This record gives sequence, structure tokens and C-alpha cells, in this order.
Amino acid sequence: VAQLPLPELEIPSLRDRASATAHAPGRELLDPGASALPPTQLLSNGRYAVALRPNGAGWSRWRGADVTRSRDDALRDAHGSFVYLRRRGESAALSVTQHPAPDPEAQYRARFGADHAVFSATWPDLRVHCTVWVSPEDDVEFRRIELWNTSAGSVELDVLSAFEICLSEARADEMHPAFANLFVSARWD
Repeated sequence: VAQLPLPELEIPSLRDRASATAHAPGRELLDPGASALPPTQLLSNGRYAVALRPNGAGWSRWRGADVTRSRDDALRDAHGSFVYLRRRGESAALSVTQHPAPDPEAQYRARFGADHAVFSATWPDLRVHCTVWVSPEDDVEFRRIELWNTSAGSVELDVLSAFEICLSEARADEMHPAFANLFVSARWD
């Protein structure tokens, strides 16, 4: 039996894979508000779906029922699941996406991939990434928040998240939004 030489396998390094992924089609950097009709990223496993726009607005839906309240209004884009930062000692909370509470000092960007969306906000002393994806196995969405202190000093922050719950079909909620609110209570945790 003759032994044939095995071909050398070229295994890309993590850096090479990250670079290839960063330049894959559909991974362009989006400026929120740059176009009149912003693109929408749809993440889904067939049962649970999340739609997101570059400004952070969107909706979550499970088997035809809206989990979060939504309205098809591209001008206001007032609904979605939002993450806020509040610096210690300040009363105003600022969103890590361009909507709903932008900071004029921040630079906001979005990047849509095939299976996730990344929203970033950059301040002179802080950088934030919010990555959103839907589990392929379970009917759940994940939001990972990464914070980088880019200053020499310490930065103290409160991280808050908020969304308006719906738990009904979109048409039913639009016709009678107060009805759905009768069965929902909210509290700070």
C-alpha cells in the first residue's frame, strides 16, 4: 500500500476569520438617518422574529403575536426594545442607539449581518456595542451589551433597558391599544 502525502490544510487564524466576516456581503456600516427609507434587518428562527432599523427601532414577534408594541411608521420609529445609559450623577438617560434618546455628543452606527445586528455608540470616553440575535433553537432574542472605557479615569454608569409590551396581534393592538394595557403592569427591577 503506497502512502500518499496528505495535503496541508490551511486553517485560518481567528484574526483572518474575523477580517473575512467583517467584509462579508451584507455587513456594511449603516449611518442611522442617512436615507429616507432605511433598510430593515429581519432576524428569525421561523417562530420568533425581530425586525430592526439602523436607528434601533423595531419589533419582536412570536407566532403572529407582537411581543413588543410596534407601528409601521418609518418617520417616527418610536417603538422597540431600547437600552439606555445614565452616567452617575446625571438625571438624563441616553440610548445606545439613535432612537429614542440620542446624545448629540455620540456617534451612532449600525451593522447588519446575516444572523445578527450590531449597534454602536461612541463618546470621547466610552464605546458601546449592542449585539442582537435570535436563537435558532429556542424562541428567544438575545441582546449583549459591551462597554469599553476609553478614558484614563473611571466611568460610572447605570444600564437600563425598556420596551413596551403588547402580547397581541398587531391589528388588534392598533384598534384597541388600551385594552392590551389593562392586563400589563410594570415595575422597576
